[in-house]
Amino acid sequence: MTDIESLDEGYSTTRLIFNDKCLMLNEDNSQFNIENSTSKKGGLRTKGYFKKSFDDKPLISIITVVFNGEKYLEETIQSVTNQTYDNVEYIIIDGGSSDGTLDIIKKYEDKIDYWVSEKDKGIYDAMNKGIDAASGEFINFLNAGDRFVDEHVLEKIFAKLDTSSCDLIYGSSVVTGDQENVLLEPKKFTKFNLYFWNTRVVCHQAMFVRKDIVGKYSMKYRLKGELNWYLDLVEKVKSYKIVEFSIVFYALGGAGDINYKLNTLESLKVVFARNVILGCVSLPVIAFKYIRKVLK
Repeated sequence: MTDIESLDEGYSTTRLIFNDKCLMLNEDNSQFNIENSTSKKGGLRTKGYFKKSFDDKPLISIITVVFNGEKYLEETIQSVTNQTYDNVEYIIIDGGSSDGTLDIIKKYEDKIDYWVSEKDKGIYDAMNKGIDAASGEFINFLNAGDRFVDEHVLEKIFAKLDTSSCDLIYGSSVVTGDQENVLLEPKKFTKFNLYFWNTRVVCHQAMFVRKDIVGKYSMKYRLKGELNWYLDLVEKVKSYKIVEFSIVFYALGGAGDINYKLNTLESLKVVFARNVILGCVSLPVIAFKYIRKVLK
């Protein structure tokens, strides 16, 4: 039995760790081995420190995807490492940033399980790398600029609720931007709701998905791969739980907001490619959202 130790009780990601040099050697020869000479990687795993799930404390993998996010990344990192829950695995996938992003990652390297910095094929390629790297029982994506609403979020879910039979756990999110914050209430995770409300059923960052049902993101889409992923996921989810508190602060201003017209067209492309009849349900809702946005 591998001995469990704590490197630092002050952070969620440095408790409940075991040291295994054999695993480190295996990882050096695995999918995490970086062949691109311009790539960089690091974190606790590269020093032989690993994590695992326990019956009463499932391992939660938090994945942050970032590219040139030096203005926002540190706050996101602190949001994860300051969680009171004990069993957290933190993974950062950087798309080869040219600003100070890598300096921030290295500043927190002793609190990050695994990070890699290399050019990628876009956000969904980066997110797929995060899925491959994750070893937790549940996965959450918390991208640069987003943060948990407080340090107790993971503890309130995974230490105080029975999640043993859940494939998906989620809650509300607080949308932040230039104007007043807006609360995005979650809706039932059903196929009809996904066609009617699209990704407004639940904010992507407010979801915890069981790792063994997580699929990859399609590379066909630049902006709405999440909606396509939701529609894949709804076919696999047998049981889900909606918690009665907010999970994240979600920051507006991402690629979907900047390229709103393309974002809207891709939404239609996704729903009609999946189901023409249900796509017709989405059409008036997507059109209304677009007109309202343009007229603001």
